[in-house]
Amino acid sequence: MLYTMGEPITGITAVGLKGEGMRASKHTAICMILASVTLSSLLLFVEQDNSVVVAYEPIAKPAPAMTHAERSNRIRSAILTLAKKHRTFGDRERLRQLADMIYHESLAEELDPLLVAAIISTESSFRPAVVSTAGAVGLMQLRPFVAQDVAERNDLLWSGEITLVEPDQNVRLGVLYYRELVDRFQGDERLALIAYNRGPTRLRSQMRTSNGAVASRYAENVLRLYQQLCEDCGLLQA
Repeated sequence: MLYTMGEPITGITAVGLKGEGMRASKHTAICMILASVTLSSLLLFVEQDNSVVVAYEPIAKPAPAMTHAERSNRIRSAILTLAKKHRTFGDRERLRQLADMIYHESLAEELDPLLVAAIISTESSFRPAVVSTAGAVGLMQLRPFVAQDVAERNDLLWSGEITLVEPDQNVRLGVLYYRELVDRFQGDERLALIAYNRGPTRLRSQMRTSNGAVASRYAENVLRLYQQLCEDCGLLQA
């Protein structure tokens, strides 16, 4: 909420000013944190005592509260629906198992399952055996040398590139790697996504030469899909 001269202006969130802002549940918090990327806004100019305040009114608002079980079911259903759209991964039971696995692996690393699903959809369209021209493999499109490093540091099974064709192993390693990137970039989910796509070393170099401003269509696409998933399962109101 924006406060001007001590009076609240309801329904408006400040840009560049300290305020309460919107708060969401653990599983939808980054929708709010990343509002500048994922949410459209209406610019306003509020003048009082010769001061000008730039503000925006969020288009996506928190949905009404729901139980943990209801939230869990909706998230899994949204992941299942997304996977089914691609028609690239087995029968319904295997898709359900995949949705459950994405859900649990994400929560184990304190990540939003819907964001992980958005990464998978963008990276591989839920194709478990796809290999990119750069040699990235599987659902989360991990390069073998990156995945091996993650596996060895976390005492996980590594049997070479074939490990990445196994959906459970691929998602587990991909989630661990993305978690590391979120931590490395001080919780900035957008930078973590760019680093996931380009590599953290390359991103650091680009940030140094551009004063920290780095554009990324990849990150925008993932975050746009993520917001849509949140809205589809009722975690946000459009």
